[in-house]
Amino acid sequence: MSKGKLHPSVQQFKQFVKNHPEMIQEVRQGKTSWQELYEEWYLLGEEDPKWDAYSSEKPKQAHETDNTDTTNTTEDSVTNQAFINNILNSLKKMDMNKVQYYMNNLHDALGAVQQLITQFQSNEGSNRENHAETSERRPHPFSFRKD
Repeated sequence: MSKGKLHPSVQQFKQFVKNHPEMIQEVRQGKTSWQELYEEWYLLGEEDPKWDAYSSEKPKQAHETDNTDTTNTTEDSVTNQAFINNILNSLKKMDMNKVQYYMNNLHDALGAVQQLITQFQSNEGSNRENHAETSERRPHPFSFRKD
């Protein structure tokens, strides 16, 4: 396939990979796939800190020693990044047909609960009206009379 026929986002991703050559090594070693990297790049964008690990501008060793001053911030961002990656991986593995099925079931269940609540509210309102009418008609059960 020639370069002109590729989608513009794929061309941008190829240029991005040229600037981050360690990504190629990750794929060759089987740690990740091009599809996963492309999807993360597309979702996260080029400015995400995740891509700093693949950058050719800084050697990996220099990158690891540079962050001694910002250990807490880096640990937090790594934790956040791991969380986001975990969510992205979970989303990739999800069967959308099953999600749709469960969402429909949830929708039906919520509709049934809402209908029950509506019925109880209408019954409660009519019971109050009936109770008020019957209490007006019925004499008081304890009639005290003055002698």
